[in-house]
Amino acid sequence: METTDPYEAILKTAIKMAPNNFTSLAKTPWGGTKIANKFKKAILPQMGDQHIGESWEFSCDPAMPSQLADLGLSLPELIKRYPNEILSSSLLKKNQEPHYEILVKLLDAKHPLSFQVHPDDHNPLLGPNECGKPESWLVLEAEKDAGIFLGFKNGVRKEDLLKALSSRQDLSPLMQFVPVKPNDYFEIAPGVPHAIGGGVTLLEPQRISSSRSGKTYRLWDWNRCYNEQGQFDEEKGKERELHIDACLDLITPESQSGEGFLNSLKVEGSWSTSVPGARILSFPKNPYYQTQRVYLDGRKALSCSYKQGYGIIFVIEGKLSIQSKFSLEVTARQGQSLLLPFYSNPYKLFAAQACNFAFFSPAIAEIAWT
Repeated sequence: METTDPYEAILKTAIKMAPNNFTSLAKTPWGGTKIANKFKKAILPQMGDQHIGESWEFSCDPAMPSQLADLGLSLPELIKRYPNEILSSSLLKKNQEPHYEILVKLLDAKHPLSFQVHPDDHNPLLGPNECGKPESWLVLEAEKDAGIFLGFKNGVRKEDLLKALSSRQDLSPLMQFVPVKPNDYFEIAPGVPHAIGGGVTLLEPQRISSSRSGKTYRLWDWNRCYNEQGQFDEEKGKERELHIDACLDLITPESQSGEGFLNSLKVEGSWSTSVPGARILSFPKNPYYQTQRVYLDGRKALSCSYKQGYGIIFVIEGKLSIQSKFSLEVTARQGQSLLLPFYSNPYKLFAAQACNFAFFSPAIAEIAWT
């Protein structure tokens, strides 16, 4: 490692992301208040009941890169300075899938999102700075009777969609509604029509390509109109842009319907209680990343190590302390995201009282909890 760079020292411990990387309400008019008045309240108490749809917790997307807390440097800039120390050399080998390009969002929906679909990387409509967007959903909270929309009800055809869209009918009777509860997990591959319903709060890890932004096509937006501030306004507001042709080219309602289709998207996690004082819910890894939710009861330190790659933590509840192999310690409260560089692992994680957090890592990381 270089010894003259002032940022070198931060590689020896967990690195906090600035906690306020929020999309504007104009871009996420469906946003609720739970990000501000619950998840970020401990670290950003001045926000009150502000409506926020998305908090980009860990991002190298050029449109909204994460900033390092109090350090005046962005996450992509830090990785560019120290790629081996942060990512490990294994992630930088030639011709290897760019596993390090993980984007993690915290979403809170007061109202349903648009019914939409993401393309894959080979979609001909993508611009030079756009890419496909495979993503996953880890449900954190769901109000009574809240859920998500995945695919269509049995018997729906493209002709039915076109007829409903051309006459501005309500599309929801054709969509498959799925009630959800905390710790439900779904894999949303490119081509899957989907929408997060009102009353759902979740973490959304996704894969993006280097220096590009993931693309979303909207099929339907509930016939809603918004003003420039992102507020519902039926008189003076305008509808958001739809991409009906692009969506219809990607979806196949006849096969994306019913319980069988839903079962192909919902992923069951497995619990581990082999480490005293900890419960770990692990979901099967996809080609890009793995998601885990870790519960600590405050009685024992938990060790986390990996042979390659890096870790991302989002503190869901409580206060978490993280100590690197250099014995440097960082404490993070609810709503804080952190990068755990490869260079400083293994890490010890502990809490004075019960807490829990989400942990994301590249698929090749081989995470070990002891």
